[in-house]
Order: sequence, then structure tokens, then C-alpha cells
Amino acid sequence: MPKIAIISTVRAPLHELIMFINYHLNIGVDEIILFFDDPSHIDISPLDKYKNVTTIQCTSDYWHSTKKPRPEFLDDRQITNMTIGRKLSIKKNCDWVIHIDSDELIMPSSNLKDILTNCNADALQFSIVEAVSEDTYYDNIFITTLFKKKPNKLQIILAKLLSCKNALYNGEYFRGHTGSKMAFKNNSKIIKIGVHGPQEKDKTAVLKNTQKITLLHYDCVGFKYWKEKYSRMKSGGQAQGKNWRKNRISQVHSFAAADKKGDSSLLNLYEKLQIIPEREKSILFFLKMLTRIKLDKTLFSDQKKHL
Repeated sequence: MPKIAIISTVRAPLHELIMFINYHLNIGVDEIILFFDDPSHIDISPLDKYKNVTTIQCTSDYWHSTKKPRPEFLDDRQITNMTIGRKLSIKKNCDWVIHIDSDELIMPSSNLKDILTNCNADALQFSIVEAVSEDTYYDNIFITTLFKKKPNKLQIILAKLLSCKNALYNGEYFRGHTGSKMAFKNNSKIIKIGVHGPQEKDKTAVLKNTQKITLLHYDCVGFKYWKEKYSRMKSGGQAQGKNWRKNRISQVHSFAAADKKGDSSLLNLYEKLQIIPEREKSILFFLKMLTRIKLDKTLFSDQKKHL
């Protein structure tokens, strides 16, 4: 059976990182390599209990060891971390490597190792859904069960005609990234991996899409997480990206304008962007643009074999 590694550049609360780790170890991931983008953010010593989790603090010494300055943009830092993490995964005899963020979970339709064993591609792109907030406050981002499905052009046209004004923002349905993530074989055909696909590959490399693995993207679940994330995006720094699409930039500008007016304006914007009214939900379910996904809660719990 193949060995699978996940690589992630993270900046998340400890309790959510533990849920992220437990979930992926419990579905069959063998190694998890975490790069902490802001080493001062949390105490990560509780993660020492996991025998298959490697933690790397992205300190000034770490960036010095890469022989280049700390990149300004998050996606560039991720690519550097992925390159280093992939080399580490090869040393750990991993056959596949998957790069995802800490607000993402991969959901296989059957046994994850079986899916990758039977895959003849060098890189496999997952389908994607995006979590929808149904409340203002959550204990963790993985609680929500409502998800947007990636729409086609006809679905968007129908949603517009049926006045789904909250669901669409500047004509777009997803708030976060619309491209999914991929699993990459640790072979010479995939030369360098990027955030959403190969950056460099051999011309003979085979890339495929799959519906057998879905990326669950919990982009901005709950007002607190949304506010923290967009505050960082507004000011650059930890969450700054150079490849944001225009819609994402527009959301950041809307956030900045509301932020000047205070929390009541921010809360109004959060509800407009993140919460779908009941009338619109009914329409979107009818259009097959929404779905419910209820994960087994035990997948987020520790298991002795992983400690």
C-alpha cells in the first residue's frame, strides 16, 4: 500500500490543528509535515505526542537555511516549504504527497490508499466544495455541514435570475479559491509542486481529475475566523498572496471599508458574504449548488496507534 504525506504551511489555533491532524491520520495519511508560518503564534509542544507528525518552525534561522530571504507572499513561502517538505517525505519513504491548508480536509469516497494505489496518474486533482457558515460563532471551523458545490455557467445564470443575491458576490459563487488541490507522486515526472498544481513537470507526466477525493475548504467559517483572516489579508503579512483573483481582492477592499466603521459594519458584511438566507438555500439545493456533508466525529479524535 502507498505511503501518503500531507504538507501544510499553517497558522491556526492549536485545537483546530489537532483536529486537522487526527482527521487525516484516521483516514489513512501516514505522515504530516507542518510548517509554522508564525512561530510565535502558539505553543506547539502538545503536537510532540504524534509519532508521524513533523513540525518545522519558520524562524529567521529557518529562512536563512534556505539561502534566500523570507518571501513576501504567502504562496511563495508555501512553495519553498513544499519543496523542503517533499524532500523530507521522500526520506520517510512516502509515495504520494498532498499539499493542503489547515482549513482544508480531504474526503475520499472510499479507502484513500486504494484510490491512490489504483491511480495511474502522476498528479491527481480533487473535486472541491466550500463550507458555508450558518451561524455567527463556532467553536471550530470543522463544525459546519453545509457546502457549496462548484457551479457551471448555467447554474450561475439561474441563480442570478432567481435573485440569489447573498449567495453571489460580483457574479461569483465561491468566496475562496476556485481551484482545488492535488496529490503528487514522488517521482521524477513531477519536478516541482505548486500550491494548486505542478510548477514544473516532465512532458510525459500524466495529470488527471478525480471525483473520488473531495477537498473540503472551510474558507471562513464563523465571524471570528473570518475577521482574523481578512484582517491579515488587508494588512498583507501572514496571509498576503500575489495570485489572488479580482473577486478576492474586492472582498478584501469591502472588508477594509467596513473595518473603518467598526464591528457592527463588519458583522453586516460577514452576514452578507458568508451566510445564505433560507429562501436562497432552498433555490440552491434545487439547483444542486448546495450539499450537506456530515463527517464522522470520531475521525477528529486521537487514536493510540498514532501517538
